Amino acid sequence: MILLDNNITPRLSEELEEVYPGIIHVSQISLERAGDIEVWEYAKQEGFHIMTKDKDFVALLNQKGHPPKIIWLQLGNCTNKEIKAIIKRQETSIKYFMTSDKGVLKISI
Repeated sequence: MILLDNNITPRLSEELEEVYPGIIHVSQISLERAGDIEVWEYAKQEGFHIMTKDKDFVALLNQKGHPPKIIWLQLGNCTNKEIKAIIKRQETSIKYFMTSDKGVLKISI
């Protein structure tokens, strides 16, 4: 399952549900104002992978190991529509990553 970080629009959780069942946004679990550590701990405890634009989660991964795993979007200035399209195009890579031994998947354009 995927947990969308606060720097990604909450609408994507609904728009991507068909492709990624169980995807949620931090705002759906009242963590929209939480710090990275709190989001990290929730994801670890509940079995989520964190999708983020924030390199701080990669630093946490390097410090603490995984789980949770990090899907790191390095997309620069993109519209929400473009981000959605990129995440959908990367479905095979993302789903493979979630079952792999790797801790971070970097998606860039």
